[in-house]
Amino acid sequence: IGAIQARLSEGLSALDPATRNTAIDIIKRSIMPTLRLDSSLSQRARDEAVASVPTVQEIVRSGDVIIRKGTRLDQRALARLTSFRDAEYLRSEVRFSPFIALGSFGHAVVLIGLLVLYLRFLRRSSYVRNGQLASLLAMPVITASMGWLSITIPTELPIEYAILAPALAMIVTVLYDARTAVMCAVIMALSAAGARGNDYSVAIVLITSGILGALAANNLQNRIQIFTAIVSIFLGLSLISVCISLERSMSDYLLPILVIAAVNAVASTLVTFAVIIMLERVFNVATDMRLDEFDNTNHPLLQQLNERAPGTYQHTLAVARLAEAAATAIGANALLTKVGALFHDIGKLEKSEYFVENQIDIGNKHDKMTPKK
Repeated sequence: IGAIQARLSEGLSALDPATRNTAIDIIKRSIMPTLRLDSSLSQRARDEAVASVPTVQEIVRSGDVIIRKGTRLDQRALARLTSFRDAEYLRSEVRFSPFIALGSFGHAVVLIGLLVLYLRFLRRSSYVRNGQLASLLAMPVITASMGWLSITIPTELPIEYAILAPALAMIVTVLYDARTAVMCAVIMALSAAGARGNDYSVAIVLITSGILGALAANNLQNRIQIFTAIVSIFLGLSLISVCISLERSMSDYLLPILVIAAVNAVASTLVTFAVIIMLERVFNVATDMRLDEFDNTNHPLLQQLNERAPGTYQHTLAVARLAEAAATAIGANALLTKVGALFHDIGKLEKSEYFVENQIDIGNKHDKMTPKK
């Protein structure tokens, strides 16, 4: 109607406005529609259009070769294999088998058992402490749960690359040591891959990123190293993912994989630092980052020591230098050793004049003490 009114206004533009409006109104009343909308016919046409779209790409008959040995896996072959798997599942009448459950349980026991053996023989201190043992054994369970969620959540995004195994490996490094973190990274990656149906590509990606994250968190003494950790995890996630994608001719999936890898790298590092700060403040855990705050001669206690016990202060600095060098030479935690040495004589503040290094021009007070005292 609007289009007709516009055409009439254009055709009757020579008339004065009142006459033109009257003429348009008369013509509009005289027009009778010759077509009407039939909803049922329209819906039928839509259904026929949808039905005309082919849903079958090709037909693979019994005896046809799906893919030959040594042939590169492309999208067509992958579609064939996926269709074959779905068809086999639909033909099978078995939806649950006790043997499948037994195999899954045994798979999990073997992975957890490897970690237990490592702790039993190579990190006895964590093995005999129930809290540490439970926290380390919980790591594979957490990543396995993430792996299961990655196939349960309906999405086209490669969220399996968002599994936070690197974050857990970094936390283990900070709380325990890099060797334990590397072992945990391997077990966590295998657990996540097993939960996804033995997904090799996810396993190797998480192993690489977890190990690099653990190494980046080794000797983590300041929060500036957060950028090093992000880069290390991103390289671990992305480089091997690119190689596998190119090997399997799946370059179309590279961009979403790289985006998820970048998100995981940032999220893992932020989660690690958040957990570390919580452990430092809530559970009074002495991480290297917290110890770094005490590696400072301007600390109020050390300033008091310098003012009230200058001899002890100089002795403390000498011991700290020697202890740090000794710890470095044998591969021990040099920062922990140095901080311990800096504060090892802080108790002398209460009676500093009774210690020989502070008895400058005041004599030895022990000489004037009675035998009874």
